[in-house]
Amino acid sequence: MCTLALVDHQDPAPDLTLFVVDIEELSEAGETALPGLRDKLDRVLGSVFIQSGLGGIWTDRTLVEDTGARCVILMPTTRSCALMDPLIHNLDEALHRENHAPPADRLQLRIRASIHRGPLPESRLPSAINHACRYVDSDAVRAGLDVAIEQGSHTALIISDEVYRQVVVGECVTRLSTRDFLEVPATVGNRTFSRSAWLHVPRVGPRSLADRLPAFGRPGAAHTEPSRHVPAGPFMCVTGQVGTATNKAKQVQSAQYNFGPLNPSTWQPHTGQEHQ
Repeated sequence: MCTLALVDHQDPAPDLTLFVVDIEELSEAGETALPGLRDKLDRVLGSVFIQSGLGGIWTDRTLVEDTGARCVILMPTTRSCALMDPLIHNLDEALHRENHAPPADRLQLRIRASIHRGPLPESRLPSAINHACRYVDSDAVRAGLDVAIEQGSHTALIISDEVYRQVVVGECVTRLSTRDFLEVPATVGNRTFSRSAWLHVPRVGPRSLADRLPAFGRPGAAHTEPSRHVPAGPFMCVTGQVGTATNKAKQVQSAQYNFGPLNPSTWQPHTGQEHQ
């Protein structure tokens, strides 16, 4: 007689969208300026999330934060389209208003941002968060922000190839299209991280970006081999939850990360009242 053994396999963890925002030029501003800049960033983000129909995401956000200069917000992938369009445009406009408000000598708030997506399984380190942070630290988006500042913009956005194909190529956005992105290699100094990614700077077209960033914009520059090993990032702590959870996931702890309750499978859809 043949006996079948039933093995209890867990379903794969669902993908999440990760939105990383990093304040630029803190070294020049000095550590004493960080709390004020971070307060300003939170105020601007709260406003543009509401303006972009994502108020519920901001209110109930799962926030990953390391030094205070950076925040990582997790959200369902169903919100990726509004995150890229119109939020990025609204964010740059809000930063323009904030930076041009008196007094004239106030510190300028300029940011690098990245959008990535991937699973956060409970059984291992969340490499999706590592990758999202690597994108925002990449040489290409740093150079893109330099161009943004020269051209009167305040934001440089880099998105993973996964997000580009699913959201931009998939025509989930109306304000942006493939014509608004420059393919770049996302590399971080001499670290073993290299991915194909896409750069967008509000008010600056990809042709102008390519002219100013020849090292990143030349044909084929973004076709790099992915690394088989990505070093763990700094310690991060996840608090809160996105949406409405009916059950709490088990706490996940590791040498680099300490995660609180997070169970994306229990999220309930938003009612469409986020903008209120």
